[in-house]
Amino acid sequence: MAKVAEGYYGGLARKTETVLGWNRESVQLALHERRSGIMTSYRFTSVNQLKPVI
Repeated sequence: MAKVAEGYYGGLARKTETVLGWNRESVQLALHERRSGIMTSYRFTSVNQLKPVI
């Protein structure tokens, strides 16, 4: 996701969202993970809400 956003849309999450219909927050997270080299892991709570693990 980050490779496509960087390669075709200059790393602009909003433009990627508009053109491809991808969730902007997901694109922003992917770009951040790619730039920082740190992958964010997630866990689901008992009511299926996505929460980041710190």
